[in-house]
Amino acid sequence: MAIRYKRGWSWSKRVYDWGQLDRTSCTAAIAAVHAEAQSGEQTDWKEIAVLYQELERVHPSAVVSLNRAVAVALSEGLELGLSVIDTLRRSGELDSYHLYHAARADLLRRLGRSEEAADTYRRGLGLTANAVERRVCVTGSRSCESYR
Repeated sequence: MAIRYKRGWSWSKRVYDWGQLDRTSCTAAIAAVHAEAQSGEQTDWKEIAVLYQELERVHPSAVVSLNRAVAVALSEGLELGLSVIDTLRRSGELDSYHLYHAARADLLRRLGRSEEAADTYRRGLGLTANAVERRVCVTGSRSCESYR
């Protein structure tokens, strides 16, 4: 596994350095940066934000923009990331996407806006039937309620 990871990272890095990123190579490079980190705290979120920005250029989608917003929040500040997410909200394209609400709620929770975060987690909860994803929303909502 480690050998395959190193080969994949080497390939992604070369493509990135050559400026030949497409959808597949951007996705591979993002995965490689994640895999390189030992934890979320050690992840190079600034690099991931740059890679998502490039992915937005070659393969624009609201979900890619949401992922970039999360990377921006973790590299440049929660408020900035939340403002990017809130900009996405204006289009309405992600209204029925539970992970949009979960990501927004997590940033609100981290910013100490517990009541708004709990409401947003509950909105996400109502949009998914997946047990694991529901548990994330329920746990997040409960953690916010404990701060009230």
